[in-house]
Amino acid sequence: LENLVRERGKTVVAVTHDLDMAARMDRRIHIVDGKID
Repeated sequence: LENLVRERGKTVVAVTHDLDMAARMDRRIHIVDGKID
């Protein structure tokens, strides 16, 4: 997925509970109790 973003300029939306994976993303949106935090 990282290659798609870098080489082809694509956008990837990922939903995860894996904090290590989330740390590798350029932008993160945190949702707590159903609300954007």
